[in-house]
Amino acid sequence: MGKCSLCERKIRNDKASFGLNCLKEVCLSIGIEDITNLNGEKLLNKEIQRICNKGNLSKEQSNLLTNRYLTLKLLDEIKLDEYDKYRVAVQKDLDTINKTTSPEELKSFNKITLRQAKDANKKYKKYKTTLTKILNGDYDKLQNITFDTFRFAFNMYYLNKPYLSDLNQKLQYGILKFGVFSLKLSTYSFSAKCLDHALQKKPKDMNITDINVIDKIKNDESFKQKINQTINKYKNKTTFITTNNADSIISFNNSDLFYSLHNATIIIKGKKQNNFWNLDVQIYDVYDFTDFKELKEYIQNSFPKNLIASTANNFAMIGISSNIIHEYKITIKFQMRKKSI
Repeated sequence: MGKCSLCERKIRNDKASFGLNCLKEVCLSIGIEDITNLNGEKLLNKEIQRICNKGNLSKEQSNLLTNRYLTLKLLDEIKLDEYDKYRVAVQKDLDTINKTTSPEELKSFNKITLRQAKDANKKYKKYKTTLTKILNGDYDKLQNITFDTFRFAFNMYYLNKPYLSDLNQKLQYGILKFGVFSLKLSTYSFSAKCLDHALQKKPKDMNITDINVIDKIKNDESFKQKINQTINKYKNKTTFITTNNADSIISFNNSDLFYSLHNATIIIKGKKQNNFWNLDVQIYDVYDFTDFKELKEYIQNSFPKNLIASTANNFAMIGISSNIIHEYKITIKFQMRKKSI
């Protein structure tokens, strides 16, 4: 038994390149109608030879020409620059085919098959509306994006297929840019800034001096608790500097900080003067998503917020593996004054 070049299902006629339904489909794509049996493949090959201005090819070379021509036709309908590398490779092979060409001489088969081009074409058309908005930078118009689009964009099964990964990455980028837009609408300006920065190809490390961010940190309950614990620990001293250990890890309660700083490192330097502590605070973090978060880790008091964070973390991890999200370091330094306990 043979295998259909378009759908890769088994066909009884091992001399045919297509099953009957697929043959009808590809014939219609070039204007040939009323195909009723597999003999229509001869008509298909003859017409494609005419289109490509190549005549008197043997059946083997004619089949190769038909395969590469149909592959290029499907690729040409995918209006993404990322598919140019496939189009160039297939066109080169089309130009090469002559009466003596063997399958081994055509390198584009190793890059993309007719079946893969069909799959990419189908996925592109399915998500074309969303992709058009992304290409136009209309991220604010993605509010009605479907769950199926999310599932496709962040599915490692598709991301591991080279001929689909470019399409996935384009969708990922747009969805994450929509995430930036949504965070801004939710007044999570710091989170929006951090995510947007990570979507750059080579983001520089960030030194945060924004007074609004620093005020959020100073007013955060976890931060206040950390400061009180620290100065209580050193209440009998006049100076101190904390060390980088397990006690120096901080997670914030404030949602804007919570979604941006993941288990940050905090170093505090203190000097007591007139019953007050003058504190130099340094907070360091790497904007990354180091591991997938399982739902069971978040069954706790702040479950809704943590569930959102876990979902975002999982998407972001895939974004990093797809080279859409890029890591960088965040440094926040400020001074404050705190009454001695």
